[in-house]
Amino acid sequence: MANTLSNLTAKQLLQAATIREKIDALEKDLADILNLTPEAPVATRKPGRPRKQAVASVQPTRPKRRMSKAGRARVAAAAKARWATFRAAGKVVAPAPPAPKPERKFSAAARAKMAAAAKKRWATAKAAGKKSL
Repeated sequence: MANTLSNLTAKQLLQAATIREKIDALEKDLADILNLTPEAPVATRKPGRPRKQAVASVQPTRPKRRMSKAGRARVAAAAKARWATFRAAGKVVAPAPPAPKPERKFSAAARAKMAAAAKKRWATAKAAGKKSL
């Protein structure tokens, strides 16, 4: 059965403290040997992608690849040919917009009837002394 801190004697506590100091000193010596900073843990590594600095130092850098003018011309010609075949194969004609509806016109009789009604409304309004309807 494991002893808890409250059950340890003074001698056991002193011995545990001494061992802990030795462990800390050994970890410091190991960090000095490996040139580790105090912030960096000694033996712990989190899972996942390494930091950008670590990747840059491990992987060699290579120069950017450039395309020649002839190569660029070949790529452009191939793209134009692909688009030409695409347009030729799927030539979809947009539907023509619907013809505009003819303008609706009132007959002469309807216009005369509306004019007579308006004159009647204005006559009633003026008789009442109004200047607007």
